[in-house]
Amino acid sequence: ALKTITNFLEEHPQIELVRMVLFTEGDYGIYKASLDKILKD
Repeated sequence: ALKTITNFLEEHPQIELVRMVLFTEGDYGIYKASLDKILKD
């Protein structure tokens, strides 16, 4: 999901905010680690 979102945002720079709703801190940690990896590549 995160890779799809980042790819879409690269093609649509007019979008200013994407909000992901996560229900646990564990979920947040997983998403954060995944996003950090995507942005590093």
